[in-house]
Amino acid sequence: MNNRIVRNPELEAIRKTAMEKELEELPNLEQRIAELQTKMSRVHAAFLFDLLGSETLMMICLWLSSTKSSYNSAGWEEFGIHLGINPLLIKCIRYNFSSQDPTYNTLLAFVQHEDATLYKIVNALKRMGRPDVINMTLDLMSGLADNVMGSNTCNEESGYFSISSGHSDTMSDTEISNRSNIIRPLQIPPAPFIFREIGSQHLASQSHTRTEDLEEENYQTAVIRSKPMMKYTCKVLLTFASDGFHTAQQIATEFRKKRENMHCIGVVILNEHSDLVNSNPEQFISACFHQVDYVVPVITDNYLKTVSTRDTMTGSSLLCMDTKYIKYIYTLMTTYYLRNGCINDRIRCVVPDSSVHLTQRHPIMARPLFQAWVRSSEVEQLCLRMLRSRF
Repeated sequence: MNNRIVRNPELEAIRKTAMEKELEELPNLEQRIAELQTKMSRVHAAFLFDLLGSETLMMICLWLSSTKSSYNSAGWEEFGIHLGINPLLIKCIRYNFSSQDPTYNTLLAFVQHEDATLYKIVNALKRMGRPDVINMTLDLMSGLADNVMGSNTCNEESGYFSISSGHSDTMSDTEISNRSNIIRPLQIPPAPFIFREIGSQHLASQSHTRTEDLEEENYQTAVIRSKPMMKYTCKVLLTFASDGFHTAQQIATEFRKKRENMHCIGVVILNEHSDLVNSNPEQFISACFHQVDYVVPVITDNYLKTVSTRDTMTGSSLLCMDTKYIKYIYTLMTTYYLRNGCINDRIRCVVPDSSVHLTQRHPIMARPLFQAWVRSSEVEQLCLRMLRSRF
């Protein structure tokens, strides 16, 4: 007896047309984002809270807050993670600021950062797999950027930009950041204290000398100085089993190596942050996963056994606690892959030269997530590709 369900040919035709249209629109959307990147990278996201940006802000909030987080669709919390918001602050928004729309509060926290731009919002939506939101808001954000950039005239003496007459009264004056060249309002929208960005500062002693009554007096003056931040071209998260520990150490050394005319690659190894991992493993790992550019599994026999087993809990040794969270990171990898339209743009595997046979013999290696791999002896080439093109 044949129980096969006969599909409605009219509905199937509609489904096929819709899928083809979606595939056609995706490259066009990528091209539009690339074309608008320079413009939107110069405009601070705080302009969303101005009258000129109110429609754009409302549309972003409506589309994200109306979405329930699932494997197929990311909501406002993932949006916050991709914007670089502290996971603890996202929890505060969820539990303590329920009177206001959560996406609104997430953006309010985001715009407290000096380098919060419109492009970072678009990039976050792209990375979390929400092209629908980009489609609905990209023209609005582009128009907002045009209005902001077109209504400013440069004042060379003060170093500030001022809005010309005939535009919104709420955006009275704007300034250009000397460090980042980002146009932003002089007045950032007021926010709760815990939303505000706290810069890393420390007291550094600076020596001064003065002459008084023909006697020299040396004294120390405490000055507040910004802590220098290490710059990375990209950041990676290594995941490996105990038998890949030494290979992972070698890979991390290669990634962190300084190269001429290039910044280093930042590397996250869970074992190096054991205190933070032990205090709240899922929160720390999830935050790292969404903020790095690449995840690099070290493919060994024990790693593949851990991924393929049904047991969610795996042991860890004193030498390598990373083994314990292989399964969780693999779940994050799979979820991202599905939300990203089954496009693998972040997972890059490294296989020790002695374990290359696993790529042909082990069934796990046939999965799409593990198709992009290099030998451990070829890590330098992988580094250069990450630094130059982020393939």
